[in-house]
Amino acid sequence: MVSLKYDMDTYLSIIQMPANKTDINNNGPFSTDFINNSRNYPEADYKTRQKIAGAHENYIKGLLYFLGHDESVPEYLRNQMLSWGYARDEFSDNGGFPPYPISYRSITPKRTGCTNLLVPVYLSSSHIAYGSIRMEPVFMVLGQSAAMAASMAIDNNCKVQDIDVRSLQNKLLTDPYLDGRLPISLLY
Repeated sequence: MVSLKYDMDTYLSIIQMPANKTDINNNGPFSTDFINNSRNYPEADYKTRQKIAGAHENYIKGLLYFLGHDESVPEYLRNQMLSWGYARDEFSDNGGFPPYPISYRSITPKRTGCTNLLVPVYLSSSHIAYGSIRMEPVFMVLGQSAAMAASMAIDNNCKVQDIDVRSLQNKLLTDPYLDGRLPISLLY
């Protein structure tokens, strides 16, 4: 009889990063992807989107807890899982667990490189961060945010680097279509 021994990387893609940090992602169907559970997100209202995001967070946290604590998981795998933890110095507003906001300055080049340019798709990020930014709903919000920022710059006769970002954030939250309809997206 052949004995199969799996390591944690059978279930999770764990990439070592600087400063003793990791980037953890899915590694197959039984992993961090909550398969087929975001299909309603693009057309959902804001409340439903929050519910979908919460379900994904709950799924991932539940998976990590299961891998570290459930007695049906071999002890050596539980010990591997428990050797990791949430970042203590990042995402403090969420208990060390990401989702995270995308800064306006990530879609505006530095003034010394180029002025008056908005880059909502090939934005400034690490390749790790871009892995989650590249999702279509995020691209839609970034495109909407860039369009509104360009409009504000035109209306105020200023460069996109000089717009009032708080005003942009407020506009995205309260009147994203500029016609009084309720918002379905948000730039943090």
